[in-house]
Amino acid sequence: MNPISFAMTWLPPKDESVWEVTRGVLHVTLNGKTIWGRKGVGLESTWLSTLEHLSLHWDRIFTEVAAPRGLAAPVEDLFEEGWREIRKDSLSLEERESFESDLFDYLEAHDIGAGVQGIYLPQLYLVRQGAGFRWYSIGQEASSSYEEVLTTLTGFGDVIASRLRQEDSSDRAVRSLVQWRKVSRA
Repeated sequence: MNPISFAMTWLPPKDESVWEVTRGVLHVTLNGKTIWGRKGVGLESTWLSTLEHLSLHWDRIFTEVAAPRGLAAPVEDLFEEGWREIRKDSLSLEERESFESDLFDYLEAHDIGAGVQGIYLPQLYLVRQGAGFRWYSIGQEASSSYEEVLTTLTGFGDVIASRLRQEDSSDRAVRSLVQWRKVSRA
């Protein structure tokens, strides 16, 4: 059984902007526990940036098998381990800056919540683990097969893309839809 669930309910847009077209309430659970929202009530936001985030980081999510610079900590501890490494006296300023950039890029790519603009969400990390994947968020963790993750993320992105396609034909909407189709159907 798939441990992650994304459930979207669309709301009427507050205006005609490309952002508002994707206004909805999203409820996310991991292992049956609410991660985004409150006990059965989802989180209201606009979801265009989430679709763009998935499109931008799709290849990294599915192909990146190791944390940067040989860090071996679980993703939930990666930030702390990375900072310990960055602060080592043996690294030059350039090496520290490069290491920091690699660390933040990795964490952003693998945090599905990093794509939500304007609100703070608990991180929802998705990282490769062998032939499958590992989800982690606020004390919850679970494993999923490659097929489960591919189906789940494609379905989630397709829900947002479908709404965008029905409601908006702006340049940004078209670019977002083209990019989504390109990565999710590759």
